[in-house]
Amino acid sequence: MDPINSLVEHALKKNVSSVIPLGGGSISTAMKATLSDGEIVFVKVSPQQTDMFPKEANGLRELSKADAV
Repeated sequence: MDPINSLVEHALKKNVSSVIPLGGGSISTAMKATLSDGEIVFVKVSPQQTDMFPKEANGLRELSKADAV
């Protein structure tokens, strides 16, 4: 099984039907995954930056509090 499929299935507890790479990421790899129930999710991986996503999520929460996003 593809490692991305395994990561998504483990995190969401749902089966993945397809994964399509998306462009635009310079540090991370971005993908669109379609789950077996038809739900579409955005997937972003960055093996070289293991602590980046919690920091990014915190920054986005702060921006949301300020009504900046």
